[in-house]
Amino acid sequence: MSQGQTPLQKPPGYRDIPIQRLQPPPARKAAALPPSFYQKKRRNWCRMCCCCTCISLVLLILLIIAAAAFFYAWFDPKLPVVHLKTIKFTKFNVMNTDAGPALDAQSSLDVEIKNPNKHFEMEYDKTRMVLNAGNGANLGEQTLPGFTQEKNNVTTLKFTIKASQELLAKKDADKFINGFKNKNLVVSPEVRTGIGLKGNRWKTGTVQVDVICAGMTLNQIQNSATPKCRIKLLDW
Repeated sequence: MSQGQTPLQKPPGYRDIPIQRLQPPPARKAAALPPSFYQKKRRNWCRMCCCCTCISLVLLILLIIAAAAFFYAWFDPKLPVVHLKTIKFTKFNVMNTDAGPALDAQSSLDVEIKNPNKHFEMEYDKTRMVLNAGNGANLGEQTLPGFTQEKNNVTTLKFTIKASQELLAKKDADKFINGFKNKNLVVSPEVRTGIGLKGNRWKTGTVQVDVICAGMTLNQIQNSATPKCRIKLLDW
């Protein structure tokens, strides 16, 4: 029977050395950027966007101007030419009413419109005719439907104008009657419509215009005078 081995004895003064476990170094935190850095970057981005937008707008405007200049030089668009042809009164009666002198009148009026353009047609909106006398009295009005005018074409618009119980100033009533009898009554037709251009596969929108015919006497008109009317486009 064998005896167990005796464990080794530690010499006097011996002590255990503790084992140190190495820890991984702590991760470094990224240095925080100052707020001014982000503000400057945002300003630069906004500035770049504004510059690109402005350049795009300038180029677009230049392109539109160039296209309009080419269109005008190539097609040479012209406004219509308008003449007052005839005015004939079929009724003209001044009567006394409780409110004062009043006018009942009816007239037929012809206006000639010429399209001088050879490359495109002209479109007209509803056409409203108002006939005024030289003293400001309203001799009636009428509205005709819109229409399309062919290239290099002449069209005559026929209006039937009526005035019913149109009050007159007492001091002007006698002058008004005498002016009609002597054919020196001044009349001023005014036309309000919209005009636009029309090609084979395209057309523009209409622009509002006023056509103002120069004041003419009945005698001048009956003697075949055909005054040219003035076109007022966009308050010009």
